Amino acid sequence: NNNPALLNATRHDNSGFCGVNGDNLLWTIIDSGVLTISGAGNMIDYPSYSAAPWYQSQSLITSIEISNQLTGIGDYAFFGLSSVTSVTIPDSVVRIGDLAFGSCNGLTSIIVPEEVVLGNSVFFGCSGLPQDNNGLLIIHDILFGSFKALEELSIPSNVYRIDHGAFRCTINTLWLPDN
Repeated sequence: NNNPALLNATRHDNSGFCGVNGDNLLWTIIDSGVLTISGAGNMIDYPSYSAAPWYQSQSLITSIEISNQLTGIGDYAFFGLSSVTSVTIPDSVVRIGDLAFGSCNGLTSIIVPEEVVLGNSVFFGCSGLPQDNNGLLIIHDILFGSFKALEELSIPSNVYRIDHGAFRCTINTLWLPDN
């Protein structure tokens, strides 16, 4: 990969850099299993799930804390963190990359800001249900692919487009906006 930010991202057992500007974002894993992303700006777009610097520690990570100055979550950033059950994304985040939470099998709750652009397949392979979808403006192709089943899904009124194939799963109750 020729991405200079990715090439300069340091890898340690429990900390390193993950920002597109090199050291603008720092990741740390503490003993209790918390992955913390601190600093300001955009995260690196990783070319695959195994490229994220915390990939080797994925089985130890039980929660994610994201800085309220982070503006973009990179492609594949949290892919495969199956022990994480809930995530709150701060209002500062305006973009969540492709497959960022893919295969997060334990994820049952995610709160996203109102003005966020979601990449393709952000939740692909998850078996849980994001509880708050207020930030969705466009629901992309296979956003909710491979869920076991969604008990209930409410589409907020600020969604103006749902791409073909966005829901490749069973949805028992679907709530659509009045307008």
